[in-house]
Amino acid sequence: MSPYPDFRPRRPVLIGVAAAALLLCSLAACGSTDAGSSAASAPTGGAATATAGADPAAPEKAVSAAELCGFLEKNLAEWQSIGSAVGAMARLTTDLAGFYEDHGVTPVGSDMDEQTLAECPKTREKVLKAGGLASFQAL
Repeated sequence: MSPYPDFRPRRPVLIGVAAAALLLCSLAACGSTDAGSSAASAPTGGAATATAGADPAAPEKAVSAAELCGFLEKNLAEWQSIGSAVGAMARLTTDLAGFYEDHGVTPVGSDMDEQTLAECPKTREKVLKAGGLASFQAL
């Protein structure tokens, strides 16, 4: 006898669980098929990569050093007020991601370091100190 006398497995629940498991397995199988077809179309992907390689060069210029420094200066007091380096780093990371997303650009730490060193080294130093970072590449 079961230690839980009132427990009865419900057939609809078991069928639902089985259907969900089957769905997950079929989706996983589709994912592996897509990976195989992507590998088969590598020459086309190479051409797309070359085209995509040209695109990132243009968006890098979409955020100027002045814009980045203005954003950092505007938010510096907020990051400093957080009180912990880990919290400030987390907030800095999410704020920067949103800033770059608004500009349609993927942030690159080394580019951010170059821009801020040239345009606003004092602000850069304060921002990195608030986040407990040595450089933007650490993000």
